[in-house]
Amino acid sequence: MNLIARMARLPASDRRLIVRAAFSLIIARAALMLFGLPRLRRALDRRARLEAISATRPELSKIAWAIAAANRPFRYECLPIALAARSMLLHYGYPAELKLGAGRDAAGAFIAHAWVESEGRIVVGGFEPGAYVELARDGDSAATALAGRF
Repeated sequence: MNLIARMARLPASDRRLIVRAAFSLIIARAALMLFGLPRLRRALDRRARLEAISATRPELSKIAWAIAAANRPFRYECLPIALAARSMLLHYGYPAELKLGAGRDAAGAFIAHAWVESEGRIVVGGFEPGAYVELARDGDSAATALAGRF
């Protein structure tokens, strides 16, 4: 079944959420390339706070689902996904914390990862426990120092 047919079968609220997620992903990816992480985070925070919060707030799992569904055609990596998810969570009034971590893959090579936590759980960017060591999170001076490297 093609993308348009699948979208048409969804409830209108889910279609709107996926469209918002797709725009958030596109904006996050483009702005990340143009401005870098520190400047982009500040801009996304301002945008999320300025927009009116909808009277109907989707569940955290529904926002994660929309981000994953909207990312299927793009196949973006973890950082733009995490930034888009964080922006959406803030828009809907959820607490959201961007985290950056590092680890080693099976061959021993350095790998980095970004994820978002809200209300004590990982919303996007899940991974196996112990796979990454948290290096920085929102508000850390280390996050600003590391931002240019991600």
